[in-house]
Amino acid sequence: MGYYGTDYTLYRGNRSVRLDRCFDNAYWFERFPQSTLQHLLCMKSDLRPILLVMDDATRATSKPPFKYLSAWTLHKDFKRLVQENWDNTKPLAETIKTFSDAAVDWNRDVYGIVGKNKKQSSWLDCVESKVALISAEPVT
Repeated sequence: MGYYGTDYTLYRGNRSVRLDRCFDNAYWFERFPQSTLQHLLCMKSDLRPILLVMDDATRATSKPPFKYLSAWTLHKDFKRLVQENWDNTKPLAETIKTFSDAAVDWNRDVYGIVGKNKKQSSWLDCVESKVALISAEPVT
């Protein structure tokens, strides 16, 4: 298995050694042909940690993780979203999935419009202030 980074994982004095290693077999290589190791930077030790990086194609197909935005709670429609999509009678994992799927759609369709309007408003404010500065300058 190949690796990226420095050749050694331990630096002590004038000695450098590659201590940490990762082994693979035919099954692993067949399942994860693009997997490699990364030698990371030392943080508080003279030993560099290693990171096993899986096949990029495997990671590219997964959805980005769900992110809850606390600012959603300020939106007038958020309480309705929770009431319609959170069911305490169902298993927790199913309830979380239902809510997070609905929240992603709601963020894009409802809350996202607020974000776009805010960006457009701040852009317009910036343009108006520039125009005001230009018109205030005396013409010579």
